[in-house]
Amino acid sequence: MQRHWLTLMAGSVLVMSMTAAHAQESDEGDFAFWDTDASGDISREEWDGGIANIRTGMQAEDDGNANEDDRAIYNMYRDYNEVDLNDDERIDSDEFERFQDGLENQ
Repeated sequence: MQRHWLTLMAGSVLVMSMTAAHAQESDEGDFAFWDTDASGDISREEWDGGIANIRTGMQAEDDGNANEDDRAIYNMYRDYNEVDLNDDERIDSDEFERFQDGLENQ
């Protein structure tokens, strides 16, 4: 029984580390990074989860000392209402693209 428990635990750790690695590889500029349920739009909950992932990544870097670029990315993405242009509590791909274009022009 203990052997099976250890195997299960090792497998769980492997899956969690693979999931974390995938999340870290995702780019916050990618719509799919935010649209985690692949519904075609981004809810506030998904947005907040993406912000939490960015924050976690920043804390993991250099003993919690995020570099200037990481802090700037976090600050740009943290305001959901700035991206939800039509105030319908959903960010669709067009709104996200306009937001991305605005970032590139800054």
